Amino acid sequence: METALLPYRFRPDADPAGEPLYATHLRDRGEEAARAVQAATGFGAEDGLRVDFTRVVSTNTFEAHRLIARAAARGRGEAMAERLFRAYFTDGVNVADPGVLARLAAEVGVDAGPGGEEELHRELDRVRGLDFVRAGGPGVRRRPAVRGSARPSSSRP
Repeated sequence: METALLPYRFRPDADPAGEPLYATHLRDRGEEAARAVQAATGFGAEDGLRVDFTRVVSTNTFEAHRLIARAAARGRGEAMAERLFRAYFTDGVNVADPGVLARLAAEVGVDAGPGGEEELHRELDRVRGLDFVRAGGPGVRRRPAVRGSARPSSSRP
């Protein structure tokens, strides 16, 4: 099965400076939901992932998605997405920080340079309109890249 990555941002208006995920959930969903997310320790374990919601920095992921698109154009998209997922869900770093993105790109062997903003905006708009359940057909699970899932199963670049 071929893997392709779809960009999808749950909070496109998020501040690139970032804030603890708990603060985001507290404001958006209330204290009970915020505490429940912080207490979730098994999320991702089935896929062999170590997710630590107490360390997640909720931030604007546009530049991270742009980096994945640049990496995908060079055949390194999946590796870049996996590294960004780990940085976000496990390492607790701000994936909107230009220095962090440059370091992660270098680890994967990708240039974090400029370009691709207009194309990414168009793709984000297109993806936002998709029905992830029906779009994949029977037996195909579609998941958004970076924020919603650690391993996208199927999607389009």
